[in-house]
Amino acid sequence: MKGCSLLSIVGKANSLRASRFPAFFLLIFVVIGQVSCASRPDGRVLVPVSDADPNGRIVRVYFATTRTAATPGPGYTAEPALHTTYGYYDISIPSRHLPGTIAWPRSKPDPKRDFVVTESGVLSRNDFLAAVGKDKTRRSAPRTDIFVHGYNKSFQESLFRLAQVSVDSSSNTVPVLFSWPSEGKPFEYIADKEAALYSRDALARLLVVLTQQTGPTLLFGHSMGGWLVMEALRTLKLADRQDVLNRIEVVLAAPDIDIYVFRQQLTVIGRPKQPIVVLVSKDDRALALSARIAGGRSRLGAVDVNNPIIIEKSNQANIQVIDISVLKPDNLTRHSRYIQLARIFADQEEVEIMSRELQNAGAYVLNTVGNQLLQPVRIRPE
Repeated sequence: MKGCSLLSIVGKANSLRASRFPAFFLLIFVVIGQVSCASRPDGRVLVPVSDADPNGRIVRVYFATTRTAATPGPGYTAEPALHTTYGYYDISIPSRHLPGTIAWPRSKPDPKRDFVVTESGVLSRNDFLAAVGKDKTRRSAPRTDIFVHGYNKSFQESLFRLAQVSVDSSSNTVPVLFSWPSEGKPFEYIADKEAALYSRDALARLLVVLTQQTGPTLLFGHSMGGWLVMEALRTLKLADRQDVLNRIEVVLAAPDIDIYVFRQQLTVIGRPKQPIVVLVSKDDRALALSARIAGGRSRLGAVDVNNPIIIEKSNQANIQVIDISVLKPDNLTRHSRYIQLARIFADQEEVEIMSRELQNAGAYVLNTVGNQLLQPVRIRPE
């Protein structure tokens, strides 16, 4: 990336320090700057290869996107599309894959080392629904998992991430990516917010048609994708589609949502039939920056589960707030710890334990060393 190096970041940081910029913002600026300098995959990683690792696993990820198709292809751009596009990608995961990581294909992809696309296709909406429905009938767990990515993510990054999480969790459900037209640039926060808002109706329509199929639907939103998820649920409520809302299980990971906006969204949506799970970390630096941009207003994904108000309100609203700070940070931003949860779900016994514990609203702390995965947080007497 032109002009992108640690030295250039430090130089910008020094100029900010000279202007007496707040030290807190200075730290976040350096963190985000380092993330922006990381090498990121372009659309060429979506070009299918002829071979796959014979000892690996192929994951079919379906997608629905409000992005415009790249011309020439492959892939999808950050430009909003007038219509939703549907399709699928078959992604080969090498046998030597390390959990929590993505081995991006290089100029000469090696299926025994890299994640590679082996097949892809664009489908009509009817063919997409038929394919997802047929795929579910072959699964031991006939559930659809819809993943809504966050801010600063490209189509290919989100697609490969969903494939990686599906493999790491040993999931036997059907993964579906909903990809909205994020700019994929760390300093385009406002543009991404508008792009997410543009896509809420499309996500709501997708939920309507997918929940008509047999089996439950899990809706997982990360970061700004969590805000988009809540906006889509609000859209469904305003359209009097409580039947759809009742069939959706919702997980918000590090949601980039103003806590007051979240309260208003819940006021419209109403008390959910099943608890909404919110994964939080109060040391999330990306959300700290988001709060700073918003004038210091706290973000839902960074709340303190030990706060008595959080404990009380989560019980009242049928929300499960789970502190996952115990998990290893994904990078300096500490914003994608959910990736590490996949290895926990790979253990069927632990899945059953967590499923039993995720029945009640309240505040919890993830415990990876004891025999109780979720440790309830209780209001301490004065």
